[in-house]
Amino acid sequence: MNAFRWLVIGLVGGLGVTTVSPSWAATETVFGPQQYTLSLKPPKFYFKDTFQVCNPSGPYTLVVTNGTPNQKMSVLIGWIRLNGTMIVKPQDLNKKTELLEQPITVQPANTLEILLIGKPRSSITMSVTGMKNCGFGVEIVSPTPGSTVPTLETLVRGQITGAVEGEVGVRVNGLLAGTMGKEFAVAHVQLVPGENTITATATDSKGTTATATVNIQATQPFSGNSVGLSISPKLGVVNQPIDMGIHPFLEHVLQSVAWDFDGDGQIDQSGPDLFDTSHAYSEPGLYLPTVVLTDSQNTQVSEQGVVQIISQPALEQELVSKLTSMLDALGQGKVEEAASFISLSRRDRFRGQYNATTPEQLAFLAGALRVPMTLYEVRERFAILRSTEEVLVNGLFLPIEVECLLDHDGIWRFRSL
Repeated sequence: MNAFRWLVIGLVGGLGVTTVSPSWAATETVFGPQQYTLSLKPPKFYFKDTFQVCNPSGPYTLVVTNGTPNQKMSVLIGWIRLNGTMIVKPQDLNKKTELLEQPITVQPANTLEILLIGKPRSSITMSVTGMKNCGFGVEIVSPTPGSTVPTLETLVRGQITGAVEGEVGVRVNGLLAGTMGKEFAVAHVQLVPGENTITATATDSKGTTATATVNIQATQPFSGNSVGLSISPKLGVVNQPIDMGIHPFLEHVLQSVAWDFDGDGQIDQSGPDLFDTSHAYSEPGLYLPTVVLTDSQNTQVSEQGVVQIISQPALEQELVSKLTSMLDALGQGKVEEAASFISLSRRDRFRGQYNATTPEQLAFLAGALRVPMTLYEVRERFAILRSTEEVLVNGLFLPIEVECLLDHDGIWRFRSL
């Protein structure tokens, strides 16, 4: 039989994972090894696989073995395209090629197209090596390392880096930061004259932590002018009024107060004595409301805060999902797993209570609590889930309420069950 030629096109694609500069893990195989074998009956034209990378900026290598160790059935020639770019040509992959290792540039989701020519049962084996598990990290964006701030308190901004699953909370020098997506910010981080260390600690829902530090200099303000900014609540829901107020300390007469609710540099409201105001945000986000005071000498002083606005339906979905997972664990007698959903300060009490309960009682309790829930109330760091139907308790039909808490590490948990 004459040698025949087959076209094998492998399409590799998937959903990307957005990452920014995580710390490198050891090099691992992120795709494959996948064998592509030419066949006449049945004809094979497509091989579909998926692979993703958590950090496309890192070093990755395409590894191709031509033929099999036993049969030595190598292809005659081959072409490989990665994300539309030809990366392997016949001069690279041919019957004389046994092993090909080539550095490649990848994206979060990648497409490989492979064209092979050879005899039936000839094959290549392909893999991609690089960083498989990035984990996650934290980065302080502002203030920058080595900078000097002319004040004894500052606003700190940063971002979560790497691949993240679920929630991540952040504390900065002991203060709980507002978070949205991968961004975080916290106001009023206290400093002392001279050198200061700012430490951000991120914690995910599994208890894994990451830390970043920057060293900055702080100096006493030259001016006697200052303004205190109060915001309540600092964590609110969409369309909820957020109250803001100022306490000015000026050397001269106050002339105007200007409010920038988004922190985007655009004045939204101003007046000569606008000491107190409120604003409702229409979209979830992390906002940096700023107030600018101008005195009779045209001297200005400003202050900035942080407001975290969340979607109530999204929070409801998250909390109901957590409650379902906790009840699943409890119903299976997995008290320790269920305890991971309880606030840190009450976890030992929860363990003691339910470790002394029989598996049958745990299953009954978990089943009794499986009722439709809705997010009844959100108050800053506290929320209440309430059942949409009443349950018989001690001879009375009452709604079930579950108290929720944004814990001190920034993760939503339940105060009790």
